This record gives sequence, C-alpha cells and structure tokens, in this order.
Amino acid sequence: MCKQFSQSRRKALLVMATGTGKTRTAIALVDALQRANWIKRVLFLADRVSLVKQTANAFKKHLPDSSPVNLVTEKDTEGHVYVCTYPTMMGLINETQGKSGEARFGVGYFDLIIIDEAHRSVYQKNRKALKRGRVLH
Repeated sequence: MCKQFSQSRRKALLVMATGTGKTRTAIALVDALQRANWIKRVLFLADRVSLVKQTANAFKKHLPDSSPVNLVTEKDTEGHVYVCTYPTMMGLINETQGKSGEARFGVGYFDLIIIDEAHRSVYQKNRKALKRGRVLH
C-alpha cells in the first residue's frame, strides 16, 4: 500500500478475507502515513454501526494518538481519524458550521478515505458521499 502511494497513485485496493486483520492493517497503514506526514485526517466508512464501534475501539487500542472519533455517537468531536456509517456521513456532508456557512467535511477535508466492505452494492447506494469526498474523479 505504501509503495502504491509513494508512486503517486491516489487509489489502492486491498482485498482480504474475513478475519484476516483488515482493520489492523488499515490502522498500521494510517500510522505509517501519519508518521510520513502524508496524511492528517482519515475517514473510515463502514456499513454497520457495530463495525463503526469495533473500528473506533481498535483505533483507540492500537493508535490512540490518532484521536479516533465515532461520528455515529460523537458528531461534534474533533480528531484525526473519523469512523462512521455511510448514512451518517451522507447527513454530515451537507451540514454547515456557524455564520460562515462552510461545510464541516467539505471536499478535500480527508486525506485518506478507507472504505470497509466496498462491495458494488454499497458503492452504488452511496455514490454521492464518495464523490463528495473525492474518492472518485
């Protein structure tokens, strides 16, 4: 994964079977990219609230300095790693802050977006959120 990014490739796909440590691998990748100063803020999208909770807890355990935020339950908290469901993010990308009216999570806010369970059906249903986050070009 790091080799992909070091060759200026903006997209990468990691395919792993159930129970092989995808979340732990994602945490290690975030750690490596943060140490290299390539990323500051990360969005981890999951399709179920239980996976969001599990992922936020894994980041707290293995990479506590990343200040993981579960956006399902902590919508106003700031951090470096944000974990949430697709529907939660769909609601948050249209919210604006204060008098300026700027979007909290505007285009380019996240340096890295990790999509758990990136099946075709999940992509089709949540295409708007993914385009907004500049995952697609």
